[in-house]
Amino acid sequence: MYALLGAFASVAAQLGDLSASYIKRVCEIKDFGSIPTNYQMPVAYCYAKGLLTGDENSNFNGSATTTRAQAAAMIGRTQEKGYAIVDLTFSDTASIPAYATYYIQTMVAQGVLSGYADGTFKPQANITRGQMAKILYTLM
Repeated sequence: MYALLGAFASVAAQLGDLSASYIKRVCEIKDFGSIPTNYQMPVAYCYAKGLLTGDENSNFNGSATTTRAQAAAMIGRTQEKGYAIVDLTFSDTASIPAYATYYIQTMVAQGVLSGYADGTFKPQANITRGQMAKILYTLM
């Protein structure tokens, strides 16, 4: 899964200033040494910018899977504030974590995110590389 999180971090970092000053924040990432070298600076950048927040133990945990809700929050944090929001009408809206709700509302309003044909969003399902690519493509 490092590939998915690392790729997100790399894309986000390319959009900003990837200076060495961001490496100072890595002291907050307990498992920083386990992150592949080519992803360390982008991950440090994304932590410094608040795009990635880590788990409850301050670990990056890059080998873990990424849920659709987590991906929506990460991507949503890269956007300017002020987008319109919509009421979510997915049959499983109640299972969307509070930290991701606003981001999902704005990206659904923009047409960046959508649910499944059965009317669900499946916030706890793992996001696929294809889904992530579609989201990033739509945003560009």
